[in-house]
Amino acid sequence: MNKNEFKGFLRDYLGKAKKDFDIEYGDVGSYSVYLGFRLFFEGENYADLAKKVFDDERLALDVIKYNPERIAEPGSINSKFQDDKKFIEKAVYYNYEALSYVDKKYRNSKSLIRRLVKSSGGAAFEYASDELKRDATFVKLLLNTPRRGANCYWEKISDRTPIAKKIVSFMSPELLKDKDVVLDIVPYFVPDGIDASLLEDEDFMVKATGFNDRMIDLIPAKFRGNKDFFLKISESFPGKIFFSNEYVKELLKDRDFAFGLVETNHENLWDMPKKYYDDEDIVLEAMKTDLTALRDASSRLKNDKEFMLAAIREEADAFQYASAKLRNDKEVVMAAIDKDTELARCIGKKLADDDYFIYDLIKKNPPSIQYASDRLRDDFDMVMEAVKRMNFCDCYFLNSISDRLKDDEDIITEAMKRDGHALEYASDRLKEVLKQ
Repeated sequence: MNKNEFKGFLRDYLGKAKKDFDIEYGDVGSYSVYLGFRLFFEGENYADLAKKVFDDERLALDVIKYNPERIAEPGSINSKFQDDKKFIEKAVYYNYEALSYVDKKYRNSKSLIRRLVKSSGGAAFEYASDELKRDATFVKLLLNTPRRGANCYWEKISDRTPIAKKIVSFMSPELLKDKDVVLDIVPYFVPDGIDASLLEDEDFMVKATGFNDRMIDLIPAKFRGNKDFFLKISESFPGKIFFSNEYVKELLKDRDFAFGLVETNHENLWDMPKKYYDDEDIVLEAMKTDLTALRDASSRLKNDKEFMLAAIREEADAFQYASAKLRNDKEVVMAAIDKDTELARCIGKKLADDDYFIYDLIKKNPPSIQYASDRLRDDFDMVMEAVKRMNFCDCYFLNSISDRLKDDEDIITEAMKRDGHALEYASDRLKEVLKQ
Protein backbone atom coordinates (compact mmCIF):
# COMPACT_ATOMS: atom_id res chain seq x y z
CA MET A 1 0.00 0.00 0.00
CA ASN A 2 1.47 3.34 -1.02
CA LYS A 3 1.16 6.60 0.86
CA ASN A 4 -1.96 7.86 -0.96
CA GLU A 5 -3.72 4.53 -0.51
CA PHE A 6 -2.91 4.63 3.16
CA LYS A 7 -4.37 8.15 3.45
CA GLY A 8 -7.64 6.93 1.99
CA PHE A 9 -7.66 3.92 4.26
CA LEU A 10 -6.99 6.04 7.31
CA ARG A 11 -9.79 8.51 6.49
CA ASP A 12 -12.22 5.62 6.10
CA TYR A 13 -10.97 3.99 9.26
CA LEU A 14 -11.42 7.15 11.32
CA GLY A 15 -15.11 7.15 10.45
CA LYS A 16 -15.50 3.36 10.73
CA ALA A 17 -14.04 3.25 14.22
CA LYS A 18 -16.59 5.77 15.41
CA LYS A 19 -19.51 4.11 13.63
CA ASP A 20 -18.77 0.45 14.37
CA PHE A 21 -17.20 0.63 17.81
CA ASP A 22 -18.79 3.80 19.17
CA ILE A 23 -15.37 4.98 20.32
CA GLU A 24 -15.39 8.46 21.85
CA TYR A 25 -14.08 11.20 19.58
CA GLY A 26 -11.09 11.76 21.82
CA ASP A 27 -9.93 8.16 21.32
CA VAL A 28 -10.71 7.54 17.66
CA GLY A 29 -7.75 9.42 16.22
CA SER A 30 -5.07 7.95 18.46
CA TYR A 31 -6.49 4.42 18.29
CA SER A 32 -6.99 4.24 14.52
CA VAL A 33 -3.77 6.03 13.61
CA TYR A 34 -1.76 3.80 15.91
CA LEU A 35 -3.44 0.65 14.57
CA GLY A 36 -3.02 1.82 10.98
CA PHE A 37 0.68 2.46 11.43
CA ARG A 38 1.22 -0.86 13.17
CA LEU A 39 -0.65 -2.79 10.47
CA PHE A 40 0.98 -1.28 7.42
CA PHE A 41 4.26 0.27 8.55
CA GLU A 42 5.42 -2.10 11.26
CA GLY A 43 8.90 -1.27 12.43
CA GLU A 44 9.09 2.28 11.05
CA ASN A 45 9.49 5.31 13.31
CA TYR A 46 6.12 6.92 14.19
CA ALA A 47 7.36 10.50 13.86
CA ASP A 48 8.86 9.83 10.46
CA LEU A 49 5.64 8.28 9.22
CA ALA A 50 3.69 11.25 10.56
CA LYS A 51 5.77 13.62 8.51
CA LYS A 52 5.09 11.58 5.38
CA VAL A 53 1.39 11.01 5.89
CA PHE A 54 0.20 14.15 7.68
CA ASP A 55 1.39 16.60 5.10
CA ASP A 56 -2.13 16.11 3.70
CA GLU A 57 -4.40 18.91 5.01
CA ARG A 58 -7.62 16.91 4.85
CA LEU A 59 -6.12 14.03 6.78
CA ALA A 60 -4.63 16.40 9.35
CA LEU A 61 -8.08 17.93 9.85
CA ASP A 62 -9.62 14.48 10.22
CA VAL A 63 -7.16 13.63 12.97
CA ILE A 64 -7.75 16.96 14.80
CA LYS A 65 -11.48 16.34 14.53
CA TYR A 66 -11.07 13.37 16.86
CA ASN A 67 -7.90 14.34 18.71
CA PRO A 68 -7.83 18.16 19.07
CA GLU A 69 -4.57 18.14 21.08
CA ARG A 70 -2.74 16.93 17.95
CA ILE A 71 -2.92 20.45 16.55
CA ALA A 72 -0.07 21.41 18.88
CA GLU A 73 1.67 18.06 19.30
CA PRO A 74 5.06 17.92 17.56
CA GLY A 75 5.13 15.36 14.80
CA SER A 76 1.38 14.72 14.78
CA ILE A 77 0.76 16.92 11.79
CA ASN A 78 3.09 18.75 9.50
CA SER A 79 4.53 21.79 11.29
CA LYS A 80 3.53 23.99 8.35
CA PHE A 81 -0.11 23.55 9.41
CA GLN A 82 0.64 24.44 13.03
CA ASP A 83 1.83 27.87 11.92
CA ASP A 84 -0.87 28.42 9.27
CA LYS A 85 -3.65 30.78 10.46
CA LYS A 86 -6.12 29.63 7.82
CA PHE A 87 -5.53 26.00 8.69
CA ILE A 88 -5.94 26.63 12.42
CA GLU A 89 -9.20 28.52 11.90
CA LYS A 90 -10.41 25.66 9.74
CA ALA A 91 -9.29 23.10 12.31
CA VAL A 92 -11.19 24.71 15.19
CA TYR A 93 -14.34 24.44 13.07
CA TYR A 94 -13.70 20.71 12.86
CA ASN A 95 -13.31 20.61 16.64
CA TYR A 96 -13.63 23.80 18.68
CA GLU A 97 -11.86 22.09 21.60
CA ALA A 98 -8.67 22.61 19.60
CA LEU A 99 -8.84 26.24 20.82
CA SER A 100 -7.35 24.97 24.07
CA TYR A 101 -4.11 24.05 22.29
CA VAL A 102 -3.55 27.03 20.00
CA ASP A 103 -2.21 30.51 20.55
CA LYS A 104 -4.32 32.78 22.78
CA LYS A 105 -4.90 35.21 19.90
CA TYR A 106 -7.39 32.72 18.44
CA ARG A 107 -9.30 32.43 21.72
CA ASN A 108 -9.39 36.23 21.82
CA SER A 109 -10.61 36.69 18.24
CA LYS A 110 -14.16 38.07 18.39
CA SER A 111 -15.01 37.19 14.81
CA LEU A 112 -13.71 33.64 15.15
CA ILE A 113 -15.36 32.97 18.52
CA ARG A 114 -18.66 34.43 17.32
CA ARG A 115 -18.70 32.12 14.30
CA LEU A 116 -17.80 29.12 16.45
CA VAL A 117 -20.52 29.94 18.99
CA LYS A 118 -23.08 30.06 16.18
CA SER A 119 -21.97 26.75 14.70
CA SER A 120 -21.60 24.94 18.03
CA GLY A 121 -24.87 26.01 19.65
CA GLY A 122 -22.97 28.11 22.19
CA ALA A 123 -20.65 25.35 23.45
CA ALA A 124 -17.49 26.83 21.89
CA PHE A 125 -17.72 29.86 24.17
CA GLU A 126 -16.20 27.70 26.91
CA TYR A 127 -12.85 27.97 25.08
CA ALA A 128 -12.93 31.73 24.54
CA SER A 129 -10.44 33.90 26.39
CA ASP A 130 -11.28 35.27 29.83
CA GLU A 131 -11.20 38.74 28.31
CA LEU A 132 -14.04 37.87 25.94
CA LYS A 133 -16.01 36.17 28.70
CA ARG A 134 -15.87 39.46 30.65
CA ASP A 135 -16.68 41.64 27.64
CA ALA A 136 -20.29 42.80 28.16
CA THR A 137 -20.66 44.16 24.63
CA PHE A 138 -19.41 40.92 23.09
CA VAL A 139 -21.63 38.73 25.28
CA LYS A 140 -24.67 40.84 24.31
CA LEU A 141 -23.72 40.36 20.67
CA LEU A 142 -23.56 36.58 21.14
CA LEU A 143 -26.93 36.50 22.90
CA ASN A 144 -28.53 38.28 19.96
CA THR A 145 -26.80 36.34 17.19
CA PRO A 146 -28.94 33.70 15.42
CA ARG A 147 -27.66 30.17 15.05
CA ARG A 148 -26.11 29.01 11.81
CA GLY A 149 -28.89 27.98 9.44
CA ALA A 150 -31.58 29.82 11.41
CA ASN A 151 -33.95 32.18 9.64
CA CYS A 152 -32.05 35.26 10.78
CA TYR A 153 -33.72 37.20 13.60
CA TRP A 154 -37.04 35.45 13.09
CA GLU A 155 -35.66 32.49 15.01
CA LYS A 156 -37.91 31.78 17.98
CA ILE A 157 -36.79 32.70 21.48
CA SER A 158 -37.57 29.15 22.60
CA ASP A 159 -35.23 27.76 19.92
CA ARG A 160 -32.36 29.98 21.07
CA THR A 161 -32.78 29.40 24.79
CA PRO A 162 -30.34 26.42 24.97
CA ILE A 163 -27.70 28.54 23.21
CA ALA A 164 -28.26 31.45 25.59
CA LYS A 165 -27.92 29.12 28.58
CA LYS A 166 -24.54 27.88 27.36
CA ILE A 167 -23.30 31.40 26.71
CA VAL A 168 -24.36 32.50 30.19
CA SER A 169 -22.83 29.43 31.81
CA PHE A 170 -19.40 30.29 30.35
CA MET A 171 -19.48 34.09 30.62
CA SER A 172 -17.96 35.82 33.63
CA PRO A 173 -20.38 35.78 36.61
CA GLU A 174 -19.63 39.47 37.19
CA LEU A 175 -21.74 40.27 34.10
CA LEU A 176 -24.85 39.39 36.13
CA LYS A 177 -24.34 42.84 37.66
CA ASP A 178 -24.61 44.47 34.23
CA LYS A 179 -28.16 45.72 33.64
CA ASP A 180 -28.01 45.60 29.84
CA VAL A 181 -26.51 42.10 29.74
CA VAL A 182 -29.11 40.67 32.11
CA LEU A 183 -31.92 42.31 30.15
CA ASP A 184 -30.62 40.49 27.06
CA ILE A 185 -30.59 37.19 28.97
CA VAL A 186 -34.02 37.43 30.60
CA PRO A 187 -36.10 36.94 27.41
CA TYR A 188 -34.53 33.46 27.17
CA PHE A 189 -34.52 32.44 30.82
CA VAL A 190 -34.07 33.84 34.32
CA PRO A 191 -30.45 33.23 35.33
CA ASP A 192 -29.37 32.42 38.86
CA GLY A 193 -27.27 35.02 40.63
CA ILE A 194 -28.74 38.27 39.32
CA ASP A 195 -27.18 41.01 41.41
CA ALA A 196 -29.43 42.19 44.26
CA SER A 197 -28.94 45.84 43.31
CA LEU A 198 -30.63 45.16 39.95
CA LEU A 199 -33.65 43.59 41.63
CA GLU A 200 -34.09 46.82 43.62
CA ASP A 201 -33.97 48.91 40.42
CA GLU A 202 -37.56 49.72 39.38
CA ASP A 203 -36.74 50.46 35.74
CA PHE A 204 -34.84 47.17 35.44
CA MET A 205 -37.58 45.15 37.11
CA VAL A 206 -40.32 46.66 34.93
CA LYS A 207 -38.40 45.74 31.77
CA ALA A 208 -37.23 42.34 33.01
CA THR A 209 -40.68 41.30 34.26
CA GLY A 210 -42.15 42.41 30.96
CA PHE A 211 -39.67 40.23 29.07
CA ASN A 212 -40.18 37.14 31.21
CA ASP A 213 -43.08 36.58 33.62
CA ARG A 214 -40.91 34.29 35.77
CA MET A 215 -39.13 37.41 36.96
CA ILE A 216 -42.23 38.13 39.03
CA ASP A 217 -40.95 35.57 41.56
CA LEU A 218 -37.94 37.83 42.15
CA ILE A 219 -39.89 41.08 42.60
CA PRO A 220 -38.87 42.61 45.94
CA ALA A 221 -41.57 43.22 48.55
CA LYS A 222 -41.38 46.98 48.00
CA PHE A 223 -42.87 46.61 44.49
CA ARG A 224 -45.55 44.04 45.26
CA GLY A 225 -48.10 46.57 46.47
CA ASN A 226 -47.03 49.27 44.03
CA LYS A 227 -49.86 49.92 41.55
CA ASP A 228 -47.74 52.22 39.38
CA PHE A 229 -45.13 49.48 39.01
CA PHE A 230 -47.61 47.05 37.47
CA LEU A 231 -49.24 49.74 35.37
CA LYS A 232 -45.84 50.49 33.84
CA ILE A 233 -45.43 46.82 32.94
CA SER A 234 -48.90 46.78 31.39
CA GLU A 235 -48.22 49.90 29.37
CA SER A 236 -44.82 48.78 28.09
CA PHE A 237 -45.46 45.08 27.58
CA PRO A 238 -49.01 44.19 26.44
CA GLY A 239 -50.30 41.03 28.01
CA LYS A 240 -47.64 41.02 30.72
CA ILE A 241 -49.66 41.35 33.93
CA PHE A 242 -49.76 38.15 35.92
CA PHE A 243 -53.16 37.75 37.48
CA SER A 244 -52.43 34.42 39.14
CA ASN A 245 -50.14 35.99 41.72
CA GLU A 246 -51.69 36.63 45.09
CA TYR A 247 -50.47 40.22 45.41
CA VAL A 248 -51.78 41.07 41.93
CA LYS A 249 -55.15 39.60 42.91
CA GLU A 250 -55.09 41.81 45.97
CA LEU A 251 -54.39 44.92 43.89
CA LEU A 252 -57.26 44.04 41.55
CA LYS A 253 -59.73 44.64 44.33
CA ASP A 254 -59.10 48.32 43.62
CA ARG A 255 -61.36 49.40 40.74
CA ASP A 256 -59.11 52.33 39.80
CA PHE A 257 -56.18 49.94 39.41
CA ALA A 258 -58.30 47.64 37.25
CA PHE A 259 -59.38 50.56 35.10
CA GLY A 260 -55.75 51.66 34.75
CA LEU A 261 -54.75 48.20 33.53
CA VAL A 262 -57.44 48.23 30.86
CA GLU A 263 -56.56 51.80 29.93
CA THR A 264 -52.94 50.83 29.26
CA ASN A 265 -53.75 47.48 27.67
CA HIS A 266 -57.28 46.36 26.73
CA GLU A 267 -56.20 42.69 26.70
CA ASN A 268 -55.94 42.78 30.49
CA LEU A 269 -59.73 42.65 30.70
CA TRP A 270 -59.64 39.05 29.51
CA ASP A 271 -58.03 37.85 32.73
CA MET A 272 -59.76 40.10 35.22
CA PRO A 273 -62.41 39.08 37.75
CA LYS A 274 -65.83 38.72 36.14
CA LYS A 275 -67.24 41.67 38.08
CA TYR A 276 -65.33 44.02 35.78
CA TYR A 277 -67.18 42.64 32.74
CA ASP A 278 -70.21 44.36 34.26
CA ASP A 279 -68.47 47.71 34.73
CA GLU A 280 -69.59 50.25 32.10
CA ASP A 281 -66.45 52.39 32.16
CA ILE A 282 -64.01 49.49 32.08
CA VAL A 283 -65.75 47.70 29.21
CA LEU A 284 -66.11 50.91 27.20
CA GLU A 285 -62.42 51.65 27.74
CA ALA A 286 -61.44 48.17 26.60
CA MET A 287 -63.59 48.30 23.46
CA LYS A 288 -61.86 51.47 22.27
CA THR A 289 -59.05 49.29 20.99
CA ASP A 290 -60.75 45.88 20.89
CA LEU A 291 -64.41 45.64 20.03
CA THR A 292 -64.55 42.01 21.14
CA ALA A 293 -64.45 43.26 24.74
CA LEU A 294 -68.21 43.70 24.26
CA ARG A 295 -68.58 40.08 23.31
CA ASP A 296 -67.68 39.05 26.85
CA ALA A 297 -69.46 41.92 28.59
CA SER A 298 -72.23 41.02 31.01
CA SER A 299 -75.76 40.42 29.78
CA ARG A 300 -76.89 43.41 31.83
CA LEU A 301 -74.62 45.76 29.86
CA LYS A 302 -75.64 44.29 26.52
CA ASN A 303 -79.25 44.98 27.49
CA ASP A 304 -78.58 48.49 28.86
CA LYS A 305 -79.83 51.02 26.31
CA GLU A 306 -77.72 53.96 27.47
CA PHE A 307 -74.60 51.83 27.63
CA MET A 308 -75.13 50.39 24.13
CA LEU A 309 -75.83 53.83 22.68
CA ALA A 310 -72.53 55.02 24.18
CA ALA A 311 -70.76 51.97 22.76
CA ILE A 312 -72.28 52.57 19.31
CA ARG A 313 -71.20 56.20 19.40
CA GLU A 314 -67.68 54.92 20.03
CA GLU A 315 -67.86 52.17 17.40
CA ALA A 316 -70.93 51.40 15.26
CA ASP A 317 -70.09 47.69 15.08
CA ALA A 318 -70.79 47.49 18.82
CA PHE A 319 -74.43 47.06 17.75
CA GLN A 320 -73.80 43.43 16.79
CA TYR A 321 -73.29 42.62 20.48
CA ALA A 322 -76.53 44.28 21.66
CA SER A 323 -79.21 42.09 23.23
CA ALA A 324 -82.15 40.82 21.18
CA LYS A 325 -84.33 43.39 22.90
CA LEU A 326 -82.12 46.33 21.87
CA ARG A 327 -81.77 45.05 18.32
CA ASN A 328 -85.51 45.68 18.10
CA ASP A 329 -85.23 49.17 19.62
CA LYS A 330 -85.58 51.76 16.82
CA GLU A 331 -83.43 54.37 18.54
CA VAL A 332 -80.56 51.96 19.11
CA VAL A 333 -80.86 50.44 15.64
CA MET A 334 -80.96 53.78 13.85
CA ALA A 335 -77.98 55.05 15.88
CA ALA A 336 -75.98 52.14 14.46
CA ILE A 337 -77.38 52.25 10.92
CA ASP A 338 -76.83 56.00 10.63
CA LYS A 339 -73.12 55.25 11.05
CA ASP A 340 -73.06 52.06 8.96
CA THR A 341 -76.03 50.96 6.86
CA GLU A 342 -74.61 47.42 6.60
CA LEU A 343 -75.49 46.93 10.26
CA ALA A 344 -79.08 46.47 9.13
CA ARG A 345 -78.08 42.81 8.95
CA CYS A 346 -78.19 42.73 12.77
CA ILE A 347 -81.71 44.09 13.30
CA GLY A 348 -84.18 42.03 15.33
CA LYS A 349 -87.02 39.99 13.87
CA LYS A 350 -89.65 42.42 15.07
CA LEU A 351 -88.18 45.40 13.22
CA ALA A 352 -87.41 43.25 10.18
CA ASP A 353 -91.17 42.78 9.82
CA ASP A 354 -92.11 46.41 10.58
CA ASP A 355 -93.43 48.04 7.38
CA TYR A 356 -92.73 51.61 8.45
CA PHE A 357 -89.26 50.88 9.77
CA ILE A 358 -88.21 48.93 6.66
CA TYR A 359 -89.63 51.63 4.42
CA ASP A 360 -87.52 54.27 6.24
CA LEU A 361 -84.53 51.94 6.02
CA ILE A 362 -84.98 51.56 2.25
CA LYS A 363 -84.97 55.33 1.84
CA LYS A 364 -81.55 55.40 3.51
CA ASN A 365 -80.14 52.38 1.71
CA PRO A 366 -82.28 50.47 -0.86
CA PRO A 367 -80.32 47.17 -0.61
CA SER A 368 -81.35 46.98 3.06
CA ILE A 369 -84.55 45.31 1.83
CA GLN A 370 -82.52 42.08 1.87
CA TYR A 371 -82.61 42.16 5.70
CA ALA A 372 -86.41 42.46 5.85
CA SER A 373 -88.67 39.58 6.80
CA ASP A 374 -89.85 37.00 4.26
CA ARG A 375 -93.22 38.74 4.21
CA LEU A 376 -91.80 42.12 3.22
CA ARG A 377 -89.42 40.63 0.65
CA ASP A 378 -92.56 39.25 -1.00
CA ASP A 379 -94.40 42.60 -0.78
CA PHE A 380 -94.64 44.13 -4.29
CA ASP A 381 -94.89 47.76 -3.12
CA MET A 382 -91.96 47.45 -0.68
CA VAL A 383 -89.70 45.76 -3.20
CA MET A 384 -90.68 48.17 -5.98
CA GLU A 385 -89.83 51.07 -3.66
CA ALA A 386 -86.37 49.61 -3.15
CA VAL A 387 -85.96 49.05 -6.90
CA LYS A 388 -86.94 52.64 -7.78
CA ARG A 389 -84.42 54.01 -5.29
CA MET A 390 -81.57 51.64 -6.20
CA ASN A 391 -78.31 52.85 -7.73
CA PHE A 392 -76.14 51.20 -10.35
CA CYS A 393 -74.56 48.01 -8.93
CA ASP A 394 -77.23 47.72 -6.23
CA CYS A 395 -79.12 44.98 -8.05
CA TYR A 396 -77.49 42.21 -5.98
CA PHE A 397 -80.27 42.59 -3.39
CA LEU A 398 -82.72 41.16 -5.94
CA ASN A 399 -81.25 37.76 -5.09
CA SER A 400 -82.97 37.98 -1.69
CA ILE A 401 -86.52 38.86 -2.85
CA SER A 402 -89.15 36.15 -3.13
CA ASP A 403 -89.25 33.80 -6.14
CA ARG A 404 -92.69 35.24 -6.96
CA LEU A 405 -91.29 38.74 -7.43
CA LYS A 406 -88.25 37.46 -9.34
CA ASP A 407 -90.85 36.32 -11.85
CA ASP A 408 -92.59 39.72 -11.88
CA GLU A 409 -91.92 41.54 -15.14
CA ASP A 410 -92.62 45.01 -13.70
CA ILE A 411 -90.07 44.53 -10.89
CA ILE A 412 -87.31 43.16 -13.11
CA THR A 413 -87.93 45.61 -15.96
CA GLU A 414 -87.79 48.56 -13.56
CA ALA A 415 -84.57 47.23 -12.07
CA MET A 416 -83.01 46.79 -15.51
CA LYS A 417 -83.56 50.49 -16.23
CA ARG A 418 -81.01 51.22 -13.48
CA ASP A 419 -78.71 48.24 -13.88
CA GLY A 420 -78.77 45.87 -16.85
CA HIS A 421 -77.28 43.11 -14.70
CA ALA A 422 -80.59 42.89 -12.86
CA LEU A 423 -81.73 40.34 -15.45
CA GLU A 424 -79.35 37.81 -13.87
CA TYR A 425 -81.69 37.62 -10.85
CA ALA A 426 -84.91 37.11 -12.80
CA SER A 427 -86.62 33.73 -12.95
CA ASP A 428 -85.64 31.44 -15.83
CA ARG A 429 -89.03 32.00 -17.44
CA LEU A 430 -88.74 35.75 -17.28
CA LYS A 431 -85.19 35.72 -18.61
CA GLU A 432 -86.42 34.03 -21.80
CA VAL A 433 -89.30 36.48 -22.14
CA LEU A 434 -87.19 39.62 -21.63
CA LYS A 435 -84.38 38.40 -23.91
CA GLN A 436 -86.89 38.27 -26.78
